[in-house]
Amino acid sequence: MPGDDFEKLSDEKLLQFVKNSNTQAFDELYRRHWHLLFRTADNILLDAEAARDVVQDIFISFWVKRHERDIRNVGGYLRQSVKLKCFEHLRTGKINQQALDRIKNLGFARDTEEKIDFLEVHQTFEKHLNELPAKCREIFRMSRFEDLSNKEIALRLNISVKAVEYHITRALKHIRRSMGDYAPSLLFFLLY
Repeated sequence: MPGDDFEKLSDEKLLQFVKNSNTQAFDELYRRHWHLLFRTADNILLDAEAARDVVQDIFISFWVKRHERDIRNVGGYLRQSVKLKCFEHLRTGKINQQALDRIKNLGFARDTEEKIDFLEVHQTFEKHLNELPAKCREIFRMSRFEDLSNKEIALRLNISVKAVEYHITRALKHIRRSMGDYAPSLLFFLLY
């Protein structure tokens, strides 16, 4: 298939070619998504070089594990991968102090006393998310981190849309109740 024809294909069709080790299809996905992924990483890390590294790592991992992953929404998968890689980058201290200071001053709260340590929020969130039953946690992750609709989740798991809604509502209630004072920054984490 000529390279120009790849431009006309959907991400999902390109993914099928990528799974068959087609580098032209991979290049097209890279071309389509690189800029948005870089902007996302740069907005989180506030460091262009680190953002480039994160995006490159995500695409390398995407290629290396192309046969192992069951991806339904390429854009959502890549965006969520970048966010998680950035948070991992922050959590492991691979960030300069200036960027960390800027993150702390993003305005999660109105008052200096209410500002929180972003890394602590992430760790607390993960702890409380892991308290949920496996099915509930899986559905919540699919909804929030893979950008799948309730209908897509229902089809993938062979359950009703109402069951998906129930699990997401349960997860959100548990996390809101458990996170308490962290609620304002939790919104940033879930929606960024």
